[in-house]
Amino acid sequence: MGDIAPMHREAIQACTDLKLVAGFTRNPARLATLSREWGFTPYCTIQDLLRDPSVDAVVVLTPSAHHFAHVSEALKAGKHVLAEKPVALHGTEIAELARLARDRGLVCMPAHSAVYRPALQHARELILEGVMGSPYFCQATLVMPIASESMQGWRGQNALAGGGALVDSGTHRLYQLIYLMGRPAEVFAYTGHHKQPIEGEDLALLGLRFQSGALGVVLQSWISHDPTFPELKVLGTEGTLDLSEHLRLNGRPLLAQLPRQDSFNCMLQQFADCVRLGTIPRSTMEDATLTAQTIDAAYESARTGAAVTIPT
Repeated sequence: MGDIAPMHREAIQACTDLKLVAGFTRNPARLATLSREWGFTPYCTIQDLLRDPSVDAVVVLTPSAHHFAHVSEALKAGKHVLAEKPVALHGTEIAELARLARDRGLVCMPAHSAVYRPALQHARELILEGVMGSPYFCQATLVMPIASESMQGWRGQNALAGGGALVDSGTHRLYQLIYLMGRPAEVFAYTGHHKQPIEGEDLALLGLRFQSGALGVVLQSWISHDPTFPELKVLGTEGTLDLSEHLRLNGRPLLAQLPRQDSFNCMLQQFADCVRLGTIPRSTMEDATLTAQTIDAAYESARTGAAVTIPT
């Protein structure tokens, strides 16, 4: 249970269909503190937690390199899973987890929290309704360092994080563009390391070509903070959407962004609905697989200096 755990815990509390009953983390002191403050049964190993018959579902919040093993174990133990991003480090691994869940009749859902924001949902609806014509360009940007204690922890080590800014918060940028624009076909990428005390990249720049023919750019920087960049922008033949503090169509405000916690609350409620009612989630394993395949291809492009086709 890392830095994001409090937001998941608050979302569980907000959902009447969910109850936090058990937890595990590698740090015994943190486990003791959280179990006392949050009121759950502490377990010293994941295996012990998964043997608890009162546990119906688990939220995997461990370091990224452990996600594949931990999600696999949970599914094999018959538990439904909500997995923090990235669900696993590679597209082939996520596809295997999707197959495992499907074969066992279990829910395995990516914690792609941003797609549960009403503003992003409305942007997708406007695009699908043709309000802005045919989308031909998109941009997703985040220029903001993560906390120094995060960089000094597992996120600073490639063996645990799987890379740097691109595979970490860059995952959020990519799955949002996929949600709005569809499947990428090709990527050309640069990565760099300029400032932060991490083994991976603190800067990534991606050029994307989508199957629709649209082009896109992703800028992910952990070097400095610049709030003037729009978080998301989509250009269409008949209009422009941009999303930062507000969703705007041709410069006109349509919808204000809600606090980040609201998207977590909606996401955990949908997870509960998927388990109880068989609802189809807004964040899918197919999108998680495609996001990871695009990141795999981006790292290959950065290594080789050539554009890389994304598998279909």
